Amino acid sequence: MHPQGLFLGFNCGIKNNSELSDTLMQALVNFLLNHRILLAALTLLFGGLVATGIMKTQINSNYDTILSEDDPYRKQVQQVQEDFPPSTTVLFTFMSKEGDVFDMASLQAMQELTDRYTEVESAIAVGSLLNRRLNAVDADKYDRDYLIPDLRELEEADLAAIRRI
Repeated sequence: MHPQGLFLGFNCGIKNNSELSDTLMQALVNFLLNHRILLAALTLLFGGLVATGIMKTQINSNYDTILSEDDPYRKQVQQVQEDFPPSTTVLFTFMSKEGDVFDMASLQAMQELTDRYTEVESAIAVGSLLNRRLNAVDADKYDRDYLIPDLRELEEADLAAIRRI
């Protein structure tokens, strides 16, 4: 009996490893070609399942999930959370009928809200176009620190130049 025949448990008339390899390769090619539509459908189905699973994946980075109960740093992290609670943010969006907030009416509304934000209990800051700082290059170029200068000094003609910045 031939050694490969003993290895496979039967003698199929294959004389060497090369012939066995060619036969197996041809069988694989035939299988792939004969079942290509089914394999393509299974691939798409599997890809859809993976995509669905990825969309539902969540990462919980809370210290409770990262640090074990006996971790020595856990109490320190808890204390930091208590001393510095996360802040909440409120966002107001100004939309102009003309589609441009660089008009005097919108800027005046922003100024009024900015002036009154301290009336909101626990409000600590306000950020808007009015207090948007220019980068160093633009600050030097326009000789000011903020995108919009003081509204009392602002004229309608200045708005086009501000819009280009």
